[in-house]
Amino acid sequence: MVAAIVLITAVACSDDDGGKPEAADGATERPTRGSITVDAEERTPAGALPELTAVRLDEVGGARILVDSTGRQVLLNGASYNALADLPTAHAALPPNRAPTADDWDAMAALGFDVVRLEVSWSALEPERGRYDDAYLASIRDAVDEAAARRLYVVVAMHQEAWGPAVASPPDTVCPEGTQAALGGNGAPAWATLVEVAPVATCHLPGAPETAPAVSAAFAALYEDRDGLRGAYAGAWRRVVAALGDHPAVAGYQLATAPVPAGPDPAARYTDLLRASLGEVRAAEAEVGAPRRPVFVSPMANHPAAGSLPEAALALDDQLVLAPDLPAAGAGRDPVGVLRAAADEARSRGWGLWVAGYDADPTDEASVDALAAVSSAMDALSVGGAFDEWRRWCGDPESIVVPGAQPAEEQHEATDVLCPDDVGAGADPRLEAILARPRPRAAPGRITTVSGSTDRVAVSGAIDDDLAAGSDVVLWVPGSARPRPAGDTVDGVVLTRVPGGWYVLAAVTESPYTVEVR
Repeated sequence: MVAAIVLITAVACSDDDGGKPEAADGATERPTRGSITVDAEERTPAGALPELTAVRLDEVGGARILVDSTGRQVLLNGASYNALADLPTAHAALPPNRAPTADDWDAMAALGFDVVRLEVSWSALEPERGRYDDAYLASIRDAVDEAAARRLYVVVAMHQEAWGPAVASPPDTVCPEGTQAALGGNGAPAWATLVEVAPVATCHLPGAPETAPAVSAAFAALYEDRDGLRGAYAGAWRRVVAALGDHPAVAGYQLATAPVPAGPDPAARYTDLLRASLGEVRAAEAEVGAPRRPVFVSPMANHPAAGSLPEAALALDDQLVLAPDLPAAGAGRDPVGVLRAAADEARSRGWGLWVAGYDADPTDEASVDALAAVSSAMDALSVGGAFDEWRRWCGDPESIVVPGAQPAEEQHEATDVLCPDDVGAGADPRLEAILARPRPRAAPGRITTVSGSTDRVAVSGAIDDDLAAGSDVVLWVPGSARPRPAGDTVDGVVLTRVPGGWYVLAAVTESPYTVEVR
């Protein structure tokens, strides 16, 4: 596949020559205006790109965007990874997930990903009240190290689905017609589940475990701060932030994941929970000397319904990023419309925007088309996101669905799994073509538009101030075909071959500038 990439950025003039890429022999390529001298060099994925630098939210040209420490916009495209999530056992012979592997990290990098949304669980962090699992904290740090070695940023997400394992239906529970028994969720520890309900209250609508009355009751107790639960949840965040310190690969923290609205005025109570958690995050950062990182704020599970967002006056904090999960297309659901509405909401609040979750079924043509539409809309808004999920093993509760059931023969996520053998089958080509599409990884200033397809992309942007010190444009191009760059106002292009594709680095010498890869 031959990719065509065009970058056109209108900028203010600057005397900064932006760090020039070096050729293989150490010489700096200096093309004449209108031409590009290219050096190609085989390298490992880790050697293909510079070390990661801290990410922050900044205002550039009136837009709130994620930038690295050199002032380049970063989009952060990747997938969610549940290898460290504390999932309930749903099948006696099939584990719900597996520990992170080098093969997984390598495969993510080979798709051109630059971020992983790492799911962690409160139940694993604090299995008993006040006792934190140091080994689990170390495993989070190890995962961040492994991601960084592949030049992947990490958004650490305190993940939950249907509260936690303690709301599973007891054996022999008879559920009312139209509902089903619960396998149990993931997220909160048993000691934090302050509900006493009849077994029937654990039953939920088919495919929607968050609809169980027991789940709502558990969330209501958290929102009400019963027995100090709010402080306990926030305190868990303090431990995570302290354990990660000033690691440059940490792009930020997602404080909660699509919590269920429950009790009176849930938006206000959810805001209180976020405010308490944010306070602990900032206190821990100050203690360990870490930068103030972006904080990703999830709407509640009923988003985009009215009242599903926390209050706009959440905090006087300039690092807040709205992080919605987009609904699957169909049955009147419009993920692109939800995304655009979220962009408007983020803009009105002065927040950034990043998509915490979106997915597709590769066996459904309409679903794949919807994924392409969502991806195009994300590109047009110049925002990144995490595909949900990297992989779903055969024993995952979402694979089993109801107690006593067997998984379907194929589990489709970003990478497939064959059941019941529980064997990974690699990336589905229909999804891979979209998820690994050509795109900018980083660009000086503010990207204003990204458009294209699975084999072509055009990018335009603007730098409103002088060029940042790190003025390289970094583009990802999938496939084995050597990209053919052309353009002007750049001081050389370096093509770096990596597993899965190429990185194209171009140093900007003046503005406006153009880099084209065909």
